[in-house]
Amino acid sequence: MGKKKRTQAFVLKPWCWYCEREFEDEKVLLQHQKSKHFKCQLCPRKLNTAGGLMVHSQQVHKCEPEPLTNTLPGRDGYDIEIFGMEGVPTNALAEWKARKEQEAGAAALAAASLAKRPRHAYTVIPEADLMFALEQHKALMAARRNREAAGGAVPPFPPGVAPPFPPGAIRPPLPGMPPPTLGVPPYGAPPFQPPFPPPGGAYPPPPANGYPPAPAPAAAPAPLPAAAPAAPITAEVLPPAGGVFWPDNDATPAEKRALEPKYRYTSPEPEAGEAAAGQKRKAAADFL
Repeated sequence: MGKKKRTQAFVLKPWCWYCEREFEDEKVLLQHQKSKHFKCQLCPRKLNTAGGLMVHSQQVHKCEPEPLTNTLPGRDGYDIEIFGMEGVPTNALAEWKARKEQEAGAAALAAASLAKRPRHAYTVIPEADLMFALEQHKALMAARRNREAAGGAVPPFPPGVAPPFPPGAIRPPLPGMPPPTLGVPPYGAPPFQPPFPPPGGAYPPPPANGYPPAPAPAAAPAPLPAAAPAAPITAEVLPPAGGVFWPDNDATPAEKRALEPKYRYTSPEPEAGEAAAGQKRKAAADFL
């Protein structure tokens, strides 16, 4: 058994009668009406219905209420009491429902037409169309055979214009380029000379055996001259600024003074108490 097709039921969403705007939930519709249509223009107070806004303006502000804001033309009065979807006129509700059903039906038909596979019409082709297509095919094949017989795959040239080179021949080289070679030149053949002459104005004579001459050996470099012996460097001794010389070169004045008995250091000898203090103390077990 095949699967049953699910039919999508049409559901009418909550909508605002004052501005014809749809909402997903009726709670959102009530908040919309309070903030957009039932808000006092003289204070920040928001009412639930149009009648409550009119009573608020007359009792609090002692003035006639202003027309409702953010509404369609002809729907800014206080004669109809609407709270959410309650109180909407019957004719307006029926008109809105018919319009939404028509839009939903058109959308469903469009989706169904897109989902259906395109149908191919298998009709009989007229004989005149078949003969016309056959004549076109014969003309195309005859033109192809004539082109192949004339020169293979070479495209035809206009009458009176010769091809640049016959089919199968070697293409000549471009100006200033060496001719194409199929291999190594035979032994003894002169080498190829460049198309442009050298700066001197003449080509050098070709070698006798077909090979360029070997380069001449380079001359040995000249020996470097022998370096002259360096002169010994002597330090120039300048006289002292005060005019006094220290005659002894082995010891300084500080070392000389340290050797005198007056400045010589002698370590003191330890006394008896200090010598006893340096000995190891006996343990308490030695006295038992």
